[in-house]
Amino acid sequence: MTYQRTIVCLSASVRNGGRCVAGKMLEQGKFGEWVRPVSQGPNYSLPCTMLSKDNGERADVLDVLTVTLERPVPVDHQTENHVVSNDVEWIHKGYLSYGQLLHGLDNDIPSLWLTDTKPNSKNTDRVALIDINQFQRSLLLAGPFLLEIRVARKYGKKKWRGLFDFKGTSYNLAITDPWVSSEFAKVGTYKVEEAILCISLAEPYGNYCYKLIAAVIVQQRERG
Repeated sequence: MTYQRTIVCLSASVRNGGRCVAGKMLEQGKFGEWVRPVSQGPNYSLPCTMLSKDNGERADVLDVLTVTLERPVPVDHQTENHVVSNDVEWIHKGYLSYGQLLHGLDNDIPSLWLTDTKPNSKNTDRVALIDINQFQRSLLLAGPFLLEIRVARKYGKKKWRGLFDFKGTSYNLAITDPWVSSEFAKVGTYKVEEAILCISLAEPYGNYCYKLIAAVIVQQRERG
């Protein structure tokens, strides 16, 4: 039996040629649990065609949406996954403002999961696979941060990374937010004075799970 959840979209990031959408439940103005709508495909990413709302727009960050889901499909630390129905359009309920989003932050956490546990490691962007079973969540909303975005070309492709400090630790994470690649298209370094970040702990890749900035949320992204 299908069920519905109303969420504020906090990520529509690039994932395996599709999109990874995630958001927090929103009920009577209060934030609840994380929900990641996923496809039934092998890599769970959503084709862009599945992000259509009933008003003809494509779902994006700060949208308030009612989505129809078929069943929960938690995988390891990614406990927030739910298979989304292919047959029901996402219902547009409105938009959330940047100021409203400040009430939904997860800043009470001591750190962004663990860091690489090898001696003298400075790899704050990953968690060793042997440590991953202690985590029961893969999504966080934190900030606001002073964010440095670095755009560099590597192996013929442009890469985006975000640098910020949280609870005494400096982080340098890959950015998978398509809005960032559009707004900061040229190679260089950019300063963002205030940004809320949706941070995801990705599925295993080799011996690690990598932390990603799935969305950079700033006031200029407000709509409506």
